[in-house]
Amino acid sequence: MGILTDAFVATEAQMHAADLAMGPDTLFPTLQSKNIDDLKLAMLDALVTRRGVADLEHDPEIFVAYSQKRIALVRDIGRERGMGDESEGPWISRFPDTLVLRLAELSSDDITHYGTAWSASEVWRDHRGHMPDDISGIIEYLRDLCRLARLAVTEQKTMYMWMSL
Repeated sequence: MGILTDAFVATEAQMHAADLAMGPDTLFPTLQSKNIDDLKLAMLDALVTRRGVADLEHDPEIFVAYSQKRIALVRDIGRERGMGDESEGPWISRFPDTLVLRLAELSSDDITHYGTAWSASEVWRDHRGHMPDDISGIIEYLRDLCRLARLAVTEQKTMYMWMSL
């Protein structure tokens, strides 16, 4: 099954006012996916903004700290609904503005380049330790994410990631 992970575009006010318990797809422009967690987003951020991937891949503590700093949690909908600290989401994180701007400007060749590099990073290793056999879906996801980023930039809105178990 996995984690539901939907990237979407909204203003900060729209995101805070919306009932997003069931997801953003009926309310905002959305790219639906599964298993694109904070660590994967942080690795993509490090790759496309050129922030030094080597340290992240070799030191889990640095990577987690980087992820928490760059991919900021802005809403815990489970907690808002009184489910306490141990809620199972949904959660909403904000994409860094620098990542959104960089994604919006990537060319088709850049998308292939960064999608290939992203798919080769440790964040894509499955629970058995295997890397993806087919990276075309990862590259296509990045291509769609770049389209959403261009929309966010054009409409002067923010990109968010909605996650739910």
